[in-house]
Amino acid sequence: MVKLYCFFILLLLFSCSIRKEEKYQEQKQVIIAGRIQNFDSDKMNIDVNIYRICQERETITTNIDSLGNFHFSFNCYVPTQISLTYKTNVSVQAHPGDSLFLEFDGKINSNIELLKNIRFSGDAAQLNKDIAAFQSLYYSANLDKECSPLNDAIANYDIAEFELYLDTLQQKRDELFEKFVSTVSPINDAKVWASVFLKQVVYEALVAYPLQHQFAEQTLPGYCYLPVSYYNRLLNMTPIEYSMLLNGSGMTRYIEKYLLFYAMFKILAVESQKQHNTKPGYFTPPIQLSDSLVIAGLVKNTPDQLLRQMILAEHFRKEFESLKTDYYGNNMEFINQHIKEPFLKEPLLKKYEQIKERLENPQIASDAILEKLEGSSAKQIMDSILNRNKGKVIYIDCWADYCGPCRAEMPNSKNLMKKMIDKDVAFVYVCIESKEKSWKALLDEFQLGGQHYWLTEEQSSDWKKGFNIRGVPWYFLIDKQKTITEFGSHLRPNIAEGKILELLKK
Repeated sequence: MVKLYCFFILLLLFSCSIRKEEKYQEQKQVIIAGRIQNFDSDKMNIDVNIYRICQERETITTNIDSLGNFHFSFNCYVPTQISLTYKTNVSVQAHPGDSLFLEFDGKINSNIELLKNIRFSGDAAQLNKDIAAFQSLYYSANLDKECSPLNDAIANYDIAEFELYLDTLQQKRDELFEKFVSTVSPINDAKVWASVFLKQVVYEALVAYPLQHQFAEQTLPGYCYLPVSYYNRLLNMTPIEYSMLLNGSGMTRYIEKYLLFYAMFKILAVESQKQHNTKPGYFTPPIQLSDSLVIAGLVKNTPDQLLRQMILAEHFRKEFESLKTDYYGNNMEFINQHIKEPFLKEPLLKKYEQIKERLENPQIASDAILEKLEGSSAKQIMDSILNRNKGKVIYIDCWADYCGPCRAEMPNSKNLMKKMIDKDVAFVYVCIESKEKSWKALLDEFQLGGQHYWLTEEQSSDWKKGFNIRGVPWYFLIDKQKTITEFGSHLRPNIAEGKILELLKK
């Protein structure tokens, strides 16, 4: 066994790092192995997140053996980002077919210290060394401590002033990028990765400003006009290159922003001008648009060829969250015409088939979900909920104390509970990733009825992993036979009402 492992490591160490131009037409296996020195005997696993573009983040756990060794593998079509978390986290990048080996000290719980001391060998070793050096520079510069000034700028600046503020944010990051290039002399892929990373804070601020500024001004959303040109800054990321996909988390956030805050707003602006005679370049939300108008508008307003395919794939993937299989099925001809990349087209089709299967066989799908929980605290919690509410429809609301949208939905949930007070419906609230004191204070504030569960840090981790929860709020609908019929962030109380009534009839 030891000889076999040594041979495996030698393969990793001596794999060829010279890479020809890729076409990314098929999946290839990525192998990542490593050794943890001074590992903690009480923590014998590593959490792994795989960020695939326009797909749900995949979370897996890999075990550490008695010598501190670990390894895992996965398949991917295109350059992919992987996040490994032991006591702190590190970002790893790989191309399809890569084999990478890393070593680090398990006693380190500081992100900066880990980045300075981690060692890479095998394929993509130089890329990961350069990116670790960049991240060490970035976190040492404390640029993330700009949160308070940023919030003040959002609250107090008008649009013109805020755009100048965004220029200042970007200038600081441009200066750091130049320092990175001059001191590290990174390879091109590492420079591209760093460039994507450095734009994200500016884009986050860009899209946060309109709504948060309105709240600060105490004006109602929809009553102030916003020039669509305000979002043109998002075009600074184009043209999109394959190497940019290495920063999977950054590109995923960018695609979401481009879809919601640029392409969709451009479509809204045109319709707003038609229906309300608004000034060119302005929009008044909300406008109800037909599906055909939306997807045609996404094509028209996304000139970059690779970005356009990703935007369309993300748009259809988002529709799957509310189980809209007909939308995909009715637009297959359009999808085949406009989405050509296998890394987008094939996972989208697979997701469509999975959801169709789930809708046609809800009991089998539900059993598969619950089976994954075996041996975890999440299984014990879910069993408690199911056994406590036999013969009832169950509506589970997963929330956290830091989540603004969660708190915003509480009054709606309270109203829904009142409407269902004489029906066989159980309202269950599962609070994750929160301080117990804060949980109790918020329950006292909202005066919610129903059943309440507060989960410890370990229980929260089990719950999120077991149900593949990607954010809060997150909801579950369970019928009288204990079958999970639907779940996701879309099941807000106002949407869930009709679905609950349907389940009560069965």
